[in-house]
Amino acid sequence: MEPYFAAQDEAITKPQEMISLAKQTREASQLERALRLARRAFQACPNDPGTAAVLSGILRKAQRPEEALEVGDRFRDSSYKPILTSRAAALCDLERWDEALRQIRQVFAIGGGRGDEESFLVWNRIIAAAPELLDK
Repeated sequence: MEPYFAAQDEAITKPQEMISLAKQTREASQLERALRLARRAFQACPNDPGTAAVLSGILRKAQRPEEALEVGDRFRDSSYKPILTSRAAALCDLERWDEALRQIRQVFAIGGGRGDEESFLVWNRIIAAAPELLDK
């Protein structure tokens, strides 16, 4: 990372600004920078499921599903759909299809049977990889 970005990022003290920049840098494929920002935000707000969802998503994009799952596990009893969806996706990354299916069904239940684009992507991934689970 260029020294300019390091100094600029360190100057940010508000967790929401860190998360906002983490999302931007993730989309610009600056994963290490995004990860540093998201980790700092999560350290400042360890009980915020929104911050956790962003961190989890960045970890997954960085091919670190075990770490993403660790973050998600802290919120498994939450009703915040984005972190639960990210947790289900991390379970898919780890090919833990039974658990992923249970988690994504919880997301749909919280949404009254409705989901968003991300939750349907996870659902379709499970169906493609383990269609026999739907018979259970």
